[in-house]
Amino acid sequence: MNCLMGIDIGTSSLKTTVINETGEILAVSSKAYTFESPELGYAEQNPDDWWAALVHTVRENLKTESFDASDIKGIGFSGQMHGMIPLDSSADVLFKSILHCDMRSSKQAEQVKAIVKDTHFQKKLFNPVFPGMQLISLLWLKEEYPEIYHNINYVLCPKDYIRYKLTGEIATERTDAAATLAYDVKQQTWCTDFLREIGIDEHIFPDPDHVPYEISGFLQKEVSEELGLVEGIPVVYGGGDQSMQSVGNGLYKAGDRMLTIGTSGQIIHLTDSPKFNPKLNTQTYTHVLPDVWFSMAAILSAGSTLTWFRNTFLPDASYTDLSNMAATVPIASEGILFFPAMMGERTPHLDPMTRGVFQGFSFKHKKEHFVRAILEGVCFEMKEGLGILDELYGKTETLLVSGGITNSPVWLEILSNILNVKVQVNSQAEQACIGAAMMAGVGCGIFSSVEEAVHAILTKKEGQIIEPDPNKAKIYQQVYEEKYSRLYEQNKIFFN
Repeated sequence: MNCLMGIDIGTSSLKTTVINETGEILAVSSKAYTFESPELGYAEQNPDDWWAALVHTVRENLKTESFDASDIKGIGFSGQMHGMIPLDSSADVLFKSILHCDMRSSKQAEQVKAIVKDTHFQKKLFNPVFPGMQLISLLWLKEEYPEIYHNINYVLCPKDYIRYKLTGEIATERTDAAATLAYDVKQQTWCTDFLREIGIDEHIFPDPDHVPYEISGFLQKEVSEELGLVEGIPVVYGGGDQSMQSVGNGLYKAGDRMLTIGTSGQIIHLTDSPKFNPKLNTQTYTHVLPDVWFSMAAILSAGSTLTWFRNTFLPDASYTDLSNMAATVPIASEGILFFPAMMGERTPHLDPMTRGVFQGFSFKHKKEHFVRAILEGVCFEMKEGLGILDELYGKTETLLVSGGITNSPVWLEILSNILNVKVQVNSQAEQACIGAAMMAGVGCGIFSSVEEAVHAILTKKEGQIIEPDPNKAKIYQQVYEEKYSRLYEQNKIFFN
């Protein structure tokens, strides 16, 4: 039997999935971890925690009797994007990984903004300058810990570090490279003139001229013994989580569009002709295929806001409990509005100093009102991002939806009504891991192309379609225009 392993290194957990060549999930295991926030705005993780989670999940998967270790023919990766792992000449980690949601480098971000503003660099980078991007975190490290910076031989993204641990090969590929802010997105190479301009050594960045389904190396003997796998399994480069999540949903060609609400929230639109957004409140990166890019509207705090509320105020409640609570509350939460920018915001405001806001509550409101307001607030913020993508690339009738939101019928209904579009739920589970496994399947020759892998594994299954209710959509549109769209401007004086 031919089996493929997909590994997804997320912000809150690492997940490992094994599938066969028809896409049937044979085993799945996850291990949760948290990020550390030693100071306000900090978000960092120890890469050793990822490795421990990988060992745990792989060994858990091998306990199943549905396949043997010798059946695994390839390994692929999906990984949280933008993170920074600096390594010395021995490939030892010099500093904890600074994550995408980290805001400590706000000063450095402002300095770089001043350098690139109204220059040719803007159209090379194609993206906003924001704290938490790998390059900006590197600048912070150089200024705050110069002795560490000057010992850096390589800088890697999260999944590239774990892949190095498996294969001994230090490398990256186009989808993660494009999200570092050190990359010329259209030319698909490091932006060396920009790196020289800001004083970052170009030689610490690995060669990015690889695709996610290309073989990077092979599983080393010592590691195979630790994991319980067979030595020599091909390991492909894999990709950033947005690319892997989308291809795991069956999206790989221009015109495809998808919304994901998990820890954070994204809407991505695939294109063969990326359009420069002069407002720079979207992000544009390379996708899996060499001639496809994707533009993305992203909010930093989506499902994580619900997790925070549950952990803080309702620690005994399950997410199903929260969904049921929200369903008991009238539309628009009887006046409560929630602005979900708990750790700064990207689309549309590009403001790292924004914070969360509950507004309009009174003595009549109960905990269930706050839960529903959170669900609505996340959807309102996604609406702002969808509007920007519609302006750039045109509207679509149906929006494919994935992520944790798909486990909440009431949240899906709210989303459809606030966006006023049909939403289709993908019935394929574990999309990021599936996408990573598909890349492994192409790399080791089980599939001849990404297109064949998509059709063979049938990731874009016809799932539930939810249509907006015209009356509810009208109410939500009124709330958005008259109230929600003004929240940021009315409150930003309190954020700084």
